[in-house]
Amino acid sequence: MKTNTQRVAGLLWLGSLCLWQPALAQERTHPMAHKADRQATSVATRAPKAAVIRGGEGANTLGNKAGRRTALPFATHLPAGRLAFGSDIPGLQVKRSAQTDLPIFISGAVPGAGLSSANGRVDLQKAAVSYLDGVKDVLRIREPKAEFTVRRTDMDDPGQLHIRMQQSYRGVEVYGSEIILHAKSNQVQSLNGRYFPTPQLADVQPDLSAERAAAAAATHLRGKAAFAALTAEQQQLLDYEKPEAKLVIYHVNDDPANARLTWHVTLRPNFIDLWEYFVDANTGAVLHQYNHTCAIDGARTATAKDLNGTTQTVNTYQMGNGYYFMDASRPMFNAAQTKLPENPVGVVLTFDARNTSSKDFKVYDIVSTNNVWNNPTAVSAHVNSGKIYEYFRTIHGRNAIDGQGGNIISFINVADDDGTGLDNAYWNGKAMFYGNGNVGFKPLAGSMDVAGHEMSHGINDKTANLEYQGQSGAMDESFADIFGAMNDLEDWKIGEDVVKTSMFPSGALRDLSDPHNGGSSLNDNGYQPRTMAEMYTGSEDNGGVHINSGIPNWAYYKFATAIGTQKAQKVYYKALSSYLSPKSQFIDLRLAVVQAATDLHGANSAEVNAAKAAFDAVGIYENGGGQEDPSDLPTNPGQDYILLHDASANDSDPNTWYVINTAGTDLKPRSRTTGINKPSVTDNGDFAYFVTADHKLRAVSLTGAATESEVHNQPIWDNVAISKDGNRLAAVSIAADTSIYVYDFESEEWAKFVLYNPTNSEGISSGDVQFADALEWDYTGQYLLYDAYNTISKGGSSESIDYWDVGLIKVWDNETEGFGDGTVEKIFTGLPVNISVGNPSFSKNSPFIVAFDRYDGAKDEHSIIGADLEKGRLGTIATNIKTFGYPTYSKADDKMAYTTISAAGDTVINVVALKADKISATGAAPTTIVTEGKWAVWYVQGERQVLSSAKDITAFRFGGVTPAAVATINGTAIAVTVPPATDLKTLIATFTHSAEATVKVGNKVQVSGATKNDFTRSVTYTVTAQDGTTKTYTVTVATGVSTAVEDRNNISGKLTVFPNPTSGPLRVHLDEQAHQPATVELMNAAGAVLHRQQVQPQSLPGLTLETAGLPAGMYTLRLTVGEKIAYKKVMVQ
Repeated sequence: MKTNTQRVAGLLWLGSLCLWQPALAQERTHPMAHKADRQATSVATRAPKAAVIRGGEGANTLGNKAGRRTALPFATHLPAGRLAFGSDIPGLQVKRSAQTDLPIFISGAVPGAGLSSANGRVDLQKAAVSYLDGVKDVLRIREPKAEFTVRRTDMDDPGQLHIRMQQSYRGVEVYGSEIILHAKSNQVQSLNGRYFPTPQLADVQPDLSAERAAAAAATHLRGKAAFAALTAEQQQLLDYEKPEAKLVIYHVNDDPANARLTWHVTLRPNFIDLWEYFVDANTGAVLHQYNHTCAIDGARTATAKDLNGTTQTVNTYQMGNGYYFMDASRPMFNAAQTKLPENPVGVVLTFDARNTSSKDFKVYDIVSTNNVWNNPTAVSAHVNSGKIYEYFRTIHGRNAIDGQGGNIISFINVADDDGTGLDNAYWNGKAMFYGNGNVGFKPLAGSMDVAGHEMSHGINDKTANLEYQGQSGAMDESFADIFGAMNDLEDWKIGEDVVKTSMFPSGALRDLSDPHNGGSSLNDNGYQPRTMAEMYTGSEDNGGVHINSGIPNWAYYKFATAIGTQKAQKVYYKALSSYLSPKSQFIDLRLAVVQAATDLHGANSAEVNAAKAAFDAVGIYENGGGQEDPSDLPTNPGQDYILLHDASANDSDPNTWYVINTAGTDLKPRSRTTGINKPSVTDNGDFAYFVTADHKLRAVSLTGAATESEVHNQPIWDNVAISKDGNRLAAVSIAADTSIYVYDFESEEWAKFVLYNPTNSEGISSGDVQFADALEWDYTGQYLLYDAYNTISKGGSSESIDYWDVGLIKVWDNETEGFGDGTVEKIFTGLPVNISVGNPSFSKNSPFIVAFDRYDGAKDEHSIIGADLEKGRLGTIATNIKTFGYPTYSKADDKMAYTTISAAGDTVINVVALKADKISATGAAPTTIVTEGKWAVWYVQGERQVLSSAKDITAFRFGGVTPAAVATINGTAIAVTVPPATDLKTLIATFTHSAEATVKVGNKVQVSGATKNDFTRSVTYTVTAQDGTTKTYTVTVATGVSTAVEDRNNISGKLTVFPNPTSGPLRVHLDEQAHQPATVELMNAAGAVLHRQQVQPQSLPGLTLETAGLPAGMYTLRLTVGEKIAYKKVMVQ
């Protein structure tokens, strides 16, 4: 790297370069148009010919088929790198997600969004879209009419209409995206839900067929679940014939910026299990999957005893000489549609599985010839189903699970896959399944609250349809526990009638009144966290659905004990049915419960306050919490100062540029050269670059004695910016040439970037940019933030519409160490009429925080706004400043300095305090630190590392093989063994790597879990850090011993482990005679071997491993005997 003196010398040796003025008249209509005038004639310099880069010619700025777009240094959650000013709607209140900052609850009416009727009929779609149009900028939705359609409407008792709307894009449903509009008195008053900004997909035509996607999902599932073909009777009961694939737009990890065209595949490998798969519709990669099986972890009557020894009245049905466990006595029974025996409608049915499992599931009628019963398990399941039906009907007005009088089906005597008693109960989307218990439970059909729990899963499926993973899945489990407990009001415990105290010492599976349930950690059976501070954040249990449900459970307990269960259960049912959607999170639950309490009991009621207090008590706060953004830069440790320009009109002092301390004292001159614009300072505070009054480029030192150098001596420049590291310089000329010029000091080369305005159409850009003015480099040294003057000619008129806006252009590529492609992203979209923005300035420590000047031409008002480009939020920093503020952030981003006009008419420098969000002022009055000064730049003299050097691959595996192949990483060597007969030519690796780094094989960017490679030979992975440094890893893949008896060598079916789950000793038994020593290994979820031991053949029948001390979670036990191998999953609690 050259010194600054060398750079100046290199830049002075220039050849000829002509800068041309486009032939377009500029009709300026308000003062901001005069921010930077340009001359109408071309200018020339002694400069080498610059490479011309036109990023807008044929560039696709919206993304490609896989949904990926030009990577920006920030705005990872911003669909097109854009912000919207939003609608100025009085009284509109917006609550946002802490993760994405998208609105999750909007309150307030939008003018014109009423439920008007024509011929007595209300057009709900039109009314809903009208409301969405009013808030579309806040939502970041381009065309609500094209993206949202009414899915369902519900009218509740208070007379409020709830309109559920599904999002789609170009006719393809956006998975998990549902919003709910709420109307009362013919006026839409609020909106809530979870959705995604308008996706940025160039193509919604899949390369992969639905059949191939379903096959890929089935292949991936083998080894995870037992496959057993369904009989015709089972298919009829489940209304299922084969895997169902639906084309959707799926957001990987719920990231708004990572939309993929995806096949959503629903498949049932057996009668019990229900799996959801998401398969990339172009590459065939499995993006995500999870098990949707919800586990707890004329009519006649008869009397019979249940599992608890209580005599119950049982509703049966007589057909011919047989009596069946079919209850047709409920109001939902539909005699007209019923066709017996094959198709009853509106009944409670109970069947016997006769101890078959998912591998060989059989269905048998429970029948008697005399209506006398000695089947306590059947009696319990059947009676409980009827009672729970009546609970939802009488308390909540719900007609069966589906709300439409659909059948309620239960199966008893369900066995585990190994034929032993099943320690669980399930809801599989169609029916309830009850095991007879084994280690931890007695027959589960004997518990009313367990039955209520399972049926409540079905009600969730038909209302909010909460996704069964993460926080939404924990809410699903919590609602099931809550309604289960409300069906059994003796106590707040779940499963107390069926657990064995040898497994659950507290005598209950879960306890809403104290989720700790007698335990102290996840190592204790039955323990759950009860506050957000204790929340489980791992991946096991579908992201902790049975674990973290303890947090909302405890909130309900506190709420219900404060206002009574009769009120509380109705509030929660209304929250579930009216205000929650598939991807709702804990914060959405709080907002939903508070709103439901408001609907039923009024704002500021005791019930509303009790709801808020309950959620506060468990740490679910309205603001959703938050943490320091991980992409913040380290604060520069040096001393900070402010550089400014003299603004006195009549001053005998010849000095022009001054440095002052941040208190506004100790003013020291640095230059006598007059500047014409705000200067640009390197990140270490050593040099400032500026344009002189005669339009030349100069640099002045800011350390030691002041020295000044002429960087470019031709009078053709109007503004300049130096990169943070001082390696590159960007400038704009005095000609309206629609360009930005970039000079690289290392290569001593110029590039000319022609500006354009990208549009929403692929490959199309508009040419209404006239010239750029203010410039600032981002911290990666690749992007320039700039403002530009634009004109749009009015058809048939000499007049034009003119405005200033802000763009981001890629002018350098750290990876190639060359000039960038010139791709432009516009920061704002939908600027209101007469509004212009300019003079952008990055914060010192948050690369995604920017401040701007804002000018309202209609009101002739200047202000300063802040923007969070990652979250898409705007804030107000200063108003009524009467001139361009040229904002500049302080060292810690807690203050801002800017130019303004004082009451006396002087040009002064003010400092204002900022909130923690860095985009809005605290409200404290600003302080004037300098009179007769302007163009302040707050800088720090010190060194810091702004680009990450991390470039590691930390984990590597192939998940698409069975069993999953986990690699060993030794330095930069990655070795992995896959099963025999694996096709090495099309393997897809799943890996993790350092944040901010990119990974390539050759020139192909690698996407974990998506990119295929040929591993028949060693493959080199190149990891490039943010700072441009690289590290290479060599991946070598070997196959196991290939043999025709491969299936015989997999002896997993002969390996048993018990108890499982376990929190202590684990017994390992191999049901096969071993003739040589075996190796036993216990691995964690990442594939790391935690325990390995050699076992002699005679010890295999009674081997014991100790798991006490291991963190709770899922582990894999691997046993190898010669060429034979066995695997078992082990859950440690």
